[in-house]
Amino acid sequence: MILPQESYIECVGVIGFAGGRKYSKTTGSHRESGGDAADRFEVEKRDFHNKVRDHYLKQVEEQPNALDCHRCAAGAQLTYLKAFINKTRARDIKIKLKVVGHKAVKLKLHRAMTTGRVHPCMVFTGPEGVGKKLTALAWIQSIFCENSSACGNCGECRKVARLQHERLLVIQPEGAQIKVSQATEVLKFLRLQESGKNRFVIIDQAHQLNVQAANSLLKSFEEPSPGVHFILVTSLASSLLPTIRSRSQFIRFGGLSEEELLELRPNSSEWVRLSAQGRVSVVDELEKNDLTEIKHQVVDLLSELLLKNKPIDVELELFKDKLSSHSALIFLQQMVRDLLFYRRAVRPILHSDLVDVYREFDAVDEEVLHGVFQKFANMEVDFGMNRDRKLALESYSDEILNLKGAQDYGMA
Repeated sequence: MILPQESYIECVGVIGFAGGRKYSKTTGSHRESGGDAADRFEVEKRDFHNKVRDHYLKQVEEQPNALDCHRCAAGAQLTYLKAFINKTRARDIKIKLKVVGHKAVKLKLHRAMTTGRVHPCMVFTGPEGVGKKLTALAWIQSIFCENSSACGNCGECRKVARLQHERLLVIQPEGAQIKVSQATEVLKFLRLQESGKNRFVIIDQAHQLNVQAANSLLKSFEEPSPGVHFILVTSLASSLLPTIRSRSQFIRFGGLSEEELLELRPNSSEWVRLSAQGRVSVVDELEKNDLTEIKHQVVDLLSELLLKNKPIDVELELFKDKLSSHSALIFLQQMVRDLLFYRRAVRPILHSDLVDVYREFDAVDEEVLHGVFQKFANMEVDFGMNRDRKLALESYSDEILNLKGAQDYGMA
């Protein structure tokens, strides 16, 4: 016969006590050794372990004839205990947000924090995918940190990293824009929070604020409550309302160096890092897709457009959705760049396997190539703002053909 205590050990006793840790019987808790989160975890695990055991033994004492049921119940408690442990372990993982590059930006933000001169409305502007929002969160983590160092261990740091801090609100577009309902959420957040403490609102992709949402937040931008700080993250600062721009401090970001991209993505290909123009998001996009077929399709498109003066076919598979359109436009810009570099014998050529193809474009004027590159860059921006792809393709295709037509007319 299995005794009740033995039955409990059979079901739940696989969770052992912490070995080699100092436990204070007088305080009922582990002595802090460097404030280890692991010690706090062991205390909570021990307490829960004891509760499960006591509950099990009480049930056996009250209903000794239902031993099998009690064993099943203990097994269920064990399942719950394992989930509790996994959750607690995940909670106690060190989460220090690491920002690679942007030394001048980090220095400027550190000075603002140490001097207490944090502007109430800041615009973090620069290329897409270089770490603007991550920098904002890492900075806020250092401000809220219990140890004033963005330690990644304390509760404040973990809450910021998980976007769960009660004095932090992060807003992102819902679909194609940031709506009035989200602006209302910001105003509600500002009203409910305790005054006198630093509070931060990050508005990601702030250029997608629709006019009504932007106007509803204007007063908060102009006359913020004490301790309230807005961070508008955008790659298109010129699209913000003039009244917002005039009241904001601009924090400008550049692209990352190839060495910094390598640090962030050590397994990425060299040509991908060179192609990315300092943007981590582009590295990720190019690495995860099979680009061989896209490359051939882009070469065909460029040949049709610049050598045969045919407009871009808006039904091409290349432009079937936002993601594939973005990849295609990155390649188009890279190839036009390669054409210009090839003409001037400048290295590196990103797609050196296409040098023979590039020779076919010798008759296209350099000025036209510069104009075409700018058109493709503008298309990338428009697609990022969710402009209708077919209309944009038709419009830019006509503009490129006009550039090419002006060259052909000049040569005639």
